[in-house]
Amino acid sequence: MKTVVIIILYGGFSCTLDFLNRFKQEIEFIAPAVPQGVLFTIPQLCGSEYWDPLSKWEKTLAGICMVYLVERDLVPFEYVPRTGRNPYPLQYRIKASYTQKQ
Repeated sequence: MKTVVIIILYGGFSCTLDFLNRFKQEIEFIAPAVPQGVLFTIPQLCGSEYWDPLSKWEKTLAGICMVYLVERDLVPFEYVPRTGRNPYPLQYRIKASYTQKQ
């Protein structure tokens, strides 16, 4: 029997711990190659090899996961707030304090 851990995100969203961890690994993998000060969307950070096979729902969920990870300081990115009614950011940048682990 396999145990499935569910993570409660925002606005009634949830995902499996496995989905969150796979997404987090993808974001952490690219972090050392991200230049300071440049704005990126999640598809740009993940790359097409990871992003394209995701369903529309999984892409939405990945966006919610990114907010979750950033707000808990679990990835070396910060979000760039956008104006308007939708509070979810669309662009991210590497934190100025980020230094690549050797």
